[in-house]
Amino acid sequence: MGIIDLRCDGGSSRNDELMRFQARLSGINVLRSENPENTAAGIFYLNAVSSGIMKIDDIKHLWKFDRIFKPDLNPDSYINDYLIWRRAVRRSLNWIR
Repeated sequence: MGIIDLRCDGGSSRNDELMRFQARLSGINVLRSENPENTAAGIFYLNAVSSGIMKIDDIKHLWKFDRIFKPDLNPDSYINDYLIWRRAVRRSLNWIR
């Protein structure tokens, strides 16, 4: 079983270009959370499930999205984005020395 979609929340998820980039690079749909601060809720739910207060099925329906970013399946677009990403990673490696 592969990854079906990527669910994002947090401050950076408000950046549409970043979400589009992630969809193009991963080749899967990126779903942005309706609540940008869902990370804190996720920690609470994980704690509740692990302590037996809630079950996974109790929380599955609570996550809602406000937008889906679909990947551009054009191979040229993917290759270009990948090369840009690789260049950015290479440049960032020497930031702290």
